[in-house]
Amino acid sequence: MLGFKAISPAKTVSLILILVLIITLVLAKNNQAVMRVMVGQEINLRTAGFNEITTEHFIIKYTPADEDNIDSIAKASEKSFEEVTQLFGYTPKTKTTVVVYPDTESLAKSFGWNKNEKAMGVYWAGTIRILSPSQWVTGQVEDEFYKEGPMVHEFTHLIVDDLTNGNYSRWWTEGIAQYVE
Repeated sequence: MLGFKAISPAKTVSLILILVLIITLVLAKNNQAVMRVMVGQEINLRTAGFNEITTEHFIIKYTPADEDNIDSIAKASEKSFEEVTQLFGYTPKTKTTVVVYPDTESLAKSFGWNKNEKAMGVYWAGTIRILSPSQWVTGQVEDEFYKEGPMVHEFTHLIVDDLTNGNYSRWWTEGIAQYVE
């Protein structure tokens, strides 16, 4: 049949098992990279209508509600970058996407959480999602956002994720992030 030799059923099963094993090993080795790409694409689609500012190390997406805060968020993000990368002696290869959500409901919705779930920031698969400082900052935005905000904590999660290729326990990375902040 078209120049192919007939293969016995036993050899066919063996070849299929070998192929499945190879595919499994390739996917297992690259699963963190694949997940980051998929989450990045999802974030880009969900935030296509957001405004965007690019700094040296970040792509920050935000709604018009944060127009007045965006420069402070960008400066605090860069200060956090310098502090955390210096501490770990490691710099990510690409810019980090940060998405600023205008309220707790929209931040929770971005993860499929209950609308009553509260967080100031969340790191997941290469992306940092934060709550607008207008929802919690009472003083000068830049200083308070840097000192009390989520950027150092969430960026630490990103660095740990990069350095370990996602091979860590949640309690461990949370402890590291708490210590660094």
